[in-house]
Amino acid sequence: QFLALTLVILSGITALGTPRGSVQSLKASRDSYYRRYGMPDLWVYVEKAPDSAVKKFSKVEGVSRIRGRIVFDVPVDIAENEETITGRIVSMPDPRDASGEPPRTGLLDIHIEEGAYFTNTREAQVIISAKFAEARSLKIGSRFQATLNDGKETLEVVGIARSPEYIYAIQSAQDFFPNPKNFGILWVTRSFAE
Repeated sequence: QFLALTLVILSGITALGTPRGSVQSLKASRDSYYRRYGMPDLWVYVEKAPDSAVKKFSKVEGVSRIRGRIVFDVPVDIAENEETITGRIVSMPDPRDASGEPPRTGLLDIHIEEGAYFTNTREAQVIISAKFAEARSLKIGSRFQATLNDGKETLEVVGIARSPEYIYAIQSAQDFFPNPKNFGILWVTRSFAE
């Protein structure tokens, strides 16, 4: 009886310890990923603010890093598709040189899985979210149109990426589940977004 009781207690301890170790490992992985790609602690949404506003926010006590971006949603047209597709334009820093390496800002960086960062050769380049690329069968070199400033702009896919900000990419708070077939993240250069 003592041996049976000991085995039951040991199996209970093992059953309790294994999930706890898994949870700790997952938290460590998440924290490492967030640190590496600069997941911020706070976002401030401002409409039509000049670049000088970013400088003002950087002087707020407790702010160690800050990065201004341009973010807005646009209708997207993919050939032979009649569904409504929305793309979220998110500006990224312009390339510093022709190396194809993304400039690391330390805040809201992206992980490019396929392709490369933007080049200086063409303005209408886009890096798309991996789940959107998979759902729409888009590859490096694919082209699609987005409606910008009341006109159609043809965007060329130069990269496929992931970001800690858009692990669970939903269009608005009213959406409960991601729908990568009808909503995708479109990273573009800041100069193009402007």
